[in-house]
Amino acid sequence: MGVKQVFTHRSIDSDVARHCWGELKHTVSKEKAFQATEMIGEMAANDMLEFSGKSREEIDRIYVKLRDGMPMASGMRKALPYVDVRYIVSKEKQQDDINHVPISFYDGYDGYSNETVWFADPINATGHTAVESLRYVRAHFEFQTALVSHVAANITGIRNLQTTIDDFSARGFMNYAYLSNKLDGKGYLADGLELIPDFGDKIFGTLGSDFSIYDIQEGIMRLAGTGVGDVETLKGTILHIIQLAGKEEYAADRTASWITRNWINAALQWCWAVGEVHFKKSDEEQVFTLIEDLHSRGFLKTEPRPWKNDIAYVYSLTEDGFKYASRVYIPVLATYDISRGIQKHFDFLIHLRPGEILQNVEDET
Repeated sequence: MGVKQVFTHRSIDSDVARHCWGELKHTVSKEKAFQATEMIGEMAANDMLEFSGKSREEIDRIYVKLRDGMPMASGMRKALPYVDVRYIVSKEKQQDDINHVPISFYDGYDGYSNETVWFADPINATGHTAVESLRYVRAHFEFQTALVSHVAANITGIRNLQTTIDDFSARGFMNYAYLSNKLDGKGYLADGLELIPDFGDKIFGTLGSDFSIYDIQEGIMRLAGTGVGDVETLKGTILHIIQLAGKEEYAADRTASWITRNWINAALQWCWAVGEVHFKKSDEEQVFTLIEDLHSRGFLKTEPRPWKNDIAYVYSLTEDGFKYASRVYIPVLATYDISRGIQKHFDFLIHLRPGEILQNVEDET
């Protein structure tokens, strides 16, 4: 006899939802991540009403995982402005015990009951938080229908929810913006969020609070010698160059060059020419592409400045970019002895215009 499949599930069929997931996946900006999650939350609420056949009048409360679920809850309230949002606290530590998740109501149990329960948690990796949260609610009152919404859900977590929670009878519906197929050894989505793998760290800008910075660094270093590894190292080098240019001694120096994309490329070409960076050399177009990628992800910001009959765009690090560069990339560059080499030449480079640097490159080679 097969195991009872309680939950049916589906992706939110929306180009906007897919775009928001892409934004959330790539960005390091907590503001962009919050906005993308909030929009997914609004779409998840509307989609779930259609998926489950529930009317707005039947939904008077949504339980949300505390902290991580806050931006999602904000979006759901836009779709259901009169719904009562209550938080569930999960002290899950999967590395300690994935089979038991201590759960509690943030503000205690108030005697509420309904035949329908809705639980929202941005990331469903192994499914244990959702399973234990629904069991916890069930211990306080019986319900017949469970609605579960995620930003991203892994197929393992979905199956666990479908098969593990058959210890009581309930219909179930689950929706999500992204379906994951890979988990790493610690129970995180291996094909999920990039750059900052933990959702809470990404949303609240607490880099390394939940997902170890050392794990992120090791992930980059494991790519050494590969094309992807060279790209990551080059991105870190670009961030380091821009960070050095922002130091007070250069910011106050009127003779220092503007940090434009042409200057960044020229500085990199010099570092390659004198042998201070040892990864594969990139051409101007490839460097410009990475600068634009770092800008779109929220590492960099630009300031337009009048230049002759045109506008020059000067780059600097965002707050999140500075944090990521300092805590993740620069220690990796130090391991490869790249940061020391760049600093050795920086006072020379910062006082030259791009054309002057490239002339020096030509002379050097």
